[in-house]
Amino acid sequence: MLYLNMFRENKGGDLKGIRERLRRRFVDDSLVDEIVKLDKAWRSKLSAVGNIRRELEKITEQVVLLNNTGEDASELIRKADENKKFSSERRMELNEVWVALTSKLELIETTLKIRVIMDKNLVRKRRMEPKLKDHMKTLKSFFQINL
Repeated sequence: MLYLNMFRENKGGDLKGIRERLRRRFVDDSLVDEIVKLDKAWRSKLSAVGNIRRELEKITEQVVLLNNTGEDASELIRKADENKKFSSERRMELNEVWVALTSKLELIETTLKIRVIMDKNLVRKRRMEPKLKDHMKTLKSFFQINL
């Protein structure tokens, strides 16, 4: 089982081990570099979105204070609208990076035939194949008879 932290050197990741496993299966190990690059981009964009959200919360608090005192808050409201638009653009970029990252991780999953866990608290669920019924249950359900 692989954790996403195994691709992060500052978290004790074992990039050499992952590369060696890919080489043994005749897969280009540059995939590991792509995952590391996408992970760094994803974390930086996630941080940027969080900063924008915190700034928007501060603006909202200021608008409430101004409205309570009866002062004009139209400038802050305009600034909040701009932040919302900017935030939605950043979230779209964040989602694009996340989709690219998960597609690369799925490629490693299928190549190494192991599951990649994104986070210790968040386990990706795989789609389970439907279980085959035994022969007698199939006959019973098909013909609706009691055997």
